[in-house]
Amino acid sequence: PAQPLYRLTLTGTAIASVNIEPRNLNFGRVIDDKPVSGTISVLIDEKRRPIHVTSVESTAPDQFATEVKAIEDGAKYEIVVTAPQPLEPGFHSARLTVHTDNPKADNIIATVTAQVVGDLEISPQQIMLRRSDKAGETSSQYLRIAAGRVKEFTIKSVVTPVDSVTAEITPRGKNDYLVRLSNMPLDGTLEGKELVIQTDIPNHPEIKLPFVVSKMPAVPAGANRPVRVGPTGQVPTGIRRPAEQPVPPATPPAPPVPPAAPAN
Repeated sequence: PAQPLYRLTLTGTAIASVNIEPRNLNFGRVIDDKPVSGTISVLIDEKRRPIHVTSVESTAPDQFATEVKAIEDGAKYEIVVTAPQPLEPGFHSARLTVHTDNPKADNIIATVTAQVVGDLEISPQQIMLRRSDKAGETSSQYLRIAAGRVKEFTIKSVVTPVDSVTAEITPRGKNDYLVRLSNMPLDGTLEGKELVIQTDIPNHPEIKLPFVVSKMPAVPAGANRPVRVGPTGQVPTGIRRPAEQPVPPATPPAPPVPPAAPAN
């Protein structure tokens, strides 16, 4: 009775039958057209051996080819991932599915990523805008343009698809620019249009960046995000409470006093 409950704790370590390292093979920044290659190790748990890797599927086999090598049959394998052809500038990724002859350890997923640098490094590579139904509402955004494979360059001009949109070019240093886009309408006018960056690079005089305008889904009535209220009943600084959710008072009001009983 002095201790009606007693807590027992069970601890342990779950060992995967097949361990893959790394789960994400990242080639990082690729700045030339040389083939890139990397290796993923596959290790079978000693108590589950033998398990054999039978095949590997890639969602982008033209960009990332795979080859399975048995280092120790049934125990250890290597998956060699290679990008045999030069990749286009931009971000590339693929999902690899590793198949084994053990149904309980099949369809193991790994990923491969690479960021291929073009003549210039431009961030972001597309101009994302959030559509607004409010008439006349505009937005501003910055672009950074720096040296990539081409180390010496000059930005001649930035041509906007709409006359009202302005582009201000500010050098941040040698071969490093900041471009400020202002007065971008949020009514969908820019959807499908492109920003043209004109440079002095002989084989790449123009770089085009697309505008992407997305519309936020409508929020159902009453689906407001909950707001945590402090012990004093006040909303913490920096958090705006929806108008339809008033801040509760610091001290709850006293209950109403019932009316006196009528006299007989």
